[in-house]
Amino acid sequence: MGNRMSSLPISRYCPKASALSEQYGSGRSAAMGTTFHALCSDPKSEETLRLCKRLTDEEMQEIMLWHKPADVELEDEQVLKYADAMKEFEVALDEQGNYTEDLSKAVTVGHVDCAWVVSVGDWGRKVAYVPDLKRSSFTVKDGVESLQLKAYGRATALKFGCEAYVPGIWACEDGHYMWGPMVDLDSPEAEEDRQLIIAAATHTEGTAISGPHCTDTPCYGRSHCPEHLLPGLELLRGGRMEAICETTSKEMSNEDALTVLNVAKSLETGLKVIQEAVKAHAKRLPIVDEEAGKHYCASQKKGRKSLDRAGLEKEYPGILKEFEKVSGPITSMGWRKI
Repeated sequence: MGNRMSSLPISRYCPKASALSEQYGSGRSAAMGTTFHALCSDPKSEETLRLCKRLTDEEMQEIMLWHKPADVELEDEQVLKYADAMKEFEVALDEQGNYTEDLSKAVTVGHVDCAWVVSVGDWGRKVAYVPDLKRSSFTVKDGVESLQLKAYGRATALKFGCEAYVPGIWACEDGHYMWGPMVDLDSPEAEEDRQLIIAAATHTEGTAISGPHCTDTPCYGRSHCPEHLLPGLELLRGGRMEAICETTSKEMSNEDALTVLNVAKSLETGLKVIQEAVKAHAKRLPIVDEEAGKHYCASQKKGRKSLDRAGLEKEYPGILKEFEKVSGPITSMGWRKI
């Protein structure tokens, strides 16, 4: 089997990203997402209760403020009720991009959060609407064009004998849908999607490839990837970084600026790994500096006050929105398509 559908956006660029991400995971954010999915699909199950118990009180309070998927009103006035949606089911595609129930023949497998299969238009075309639950509108760099969503859409459409699919996102924090265009399975767009899906799903051989995708897509295993971490250290050791940084931003060539940017991202990840390792050691055994007469160790401080947002919203519905403030525009640096 190849790469999972959830990792196709990063596996498209790097053959090691999927394995690294599966091995090391995506941290607490993934645990919160999994728990929220369970609360939406089957809130009273024992498994959902277990997942809730594995979150901290702060994490649980946060996801209780997230929005459960709303109903969808189509242009023909059909209403897709979330209560009636198919939820949490497995799909798979073979090496030709066709649907398969035989996992031994599958090159990519995924789990769809929810979907509706409906007849639309005067001719009653059978269409699969397949939204994926994401934390916010900004969680997925490519939005509804994400290869993960295309794979879910294609597989769901083929599984249920549809003629087209519509990929989408439900932004849990924001409480709204984003929908991509309807893709006919016999269209050039669907063929392009199929080729991209298979290319990414079968991209499993070769060494890791570093680049903007490491932090931009992102790869959750990058903090354990030598190809991502070592180039920055090598550049520092070689002395070229010092020469580059002596120039001003106006004098810096695009080649040098790109080098500095990639090195900065690499070192940022590396420093986080180093800091966490040092903190973990110091919690067990203080690090002593005899000359300075100090030791680096863990200490307890008084807890900070926080607002029980979930409890307040439950007691006074709508009060958070009434007093909500939005800051001015925020400058965000990141990779964008030219």
